[in-house]
Amino acid sequence: MAKFNSSAVSNIDQSTVEQSGEQYPVISFHSGDPAQKKAGGVSYQGGWFISEDAAPIDMTECGWEKDSFVNRDGEEIPGYWAAKIQVAVIHQRKRWLVNGQAYTWKQYEEAAKAGNPRGHHQYMVVIKNAEALGQFVLTLKGHAGMAFSGNRNYANTGALSCFNRTVIAAANTLTKPQKWPFRAFWLPVGSAKTSKGEPMFVEVGKSPNVTKIVLPLPIGLPEKAAGVSLDDYYVGDDVLAQVNQIFTETEAWASAWDSIDASKKGDDKATVEDAEVTEEDLAAQGL
Repeated sequence: MAKFNSSAVSNIDQSTVEQSGEQYPVISFHSGDPAQKKAGGVSYQGGWFISEDAAPIDMTECGWEKDSFVNRDGEEIPGYWAAKIQVAVIHQRKRWLVNGQAYTWKQYEEAAKAGNPRGHHQYMVVIKNAEALGQFVLTLKGHAGMAFSGNRNYANTGALSCFNRTVIAAANTLTKPQKWPFRAFWLPVGSAKTSKGEPMFVEVGKSPNVTKIVLPLPIGLPEKAAGVSLDDYYVGDDVLAQVNQIFTETEAWASAWDSIDASKKGDDKATVEDAEVTEEDLAAQGL
């Protein structure tokens, strides 16, 4: 039997080493369902959900609730639910999906020729009260993704667009010309609710394919930058050092969707990404 020779690695072209990519715990945003009022929880109210298999620990230790939902295949998925979380947004990436095929965000016209493009947004974050667990990935699709980022019709209500106009603007005013990134402050975001605390369902889609869903909205942000108390949102020096390091170490993750080759449907990268979407769909409801 040959003995392992660690020095033999010097004879290997590192560019030929298989790359599987880093995997991070994925949290999906669920859109709720008016028909699930009796079930309650994430099935009815919508919000953030991470499966037991994906969670790094029992998330009830971080203030989440144990819950489950039934996916489109009739399988019950146990996990943890939070109607609202506070996150430091480190990276974001977006792409279009058409019938399981991925397209870069700049390839909308090409995606539209192939079918009906659906936006897929992901955000690498650290969660308040769970900082020691490292980074998570939030995944949102369709209108939920647009509502989180503040795209298109959601510019005035979107989580990130409102966050930018208030918290980030207030910080930048104090330190101009130096500016602050999203990751330096906590963004409180959760499933939209009415004044009575009930899930706020909105209609999306075009007749006859209209669906009632709950969207993610910023929670408790002041209307204007002048009303912001930065002490309430600053992540602190230690967490800022943590997220700055994560930002540097995970730049490849953030740019991975910038080079999808939609013309090669059988290419390894597209296959890996599609497999990832399939797994997320098992933990996603509605959008």
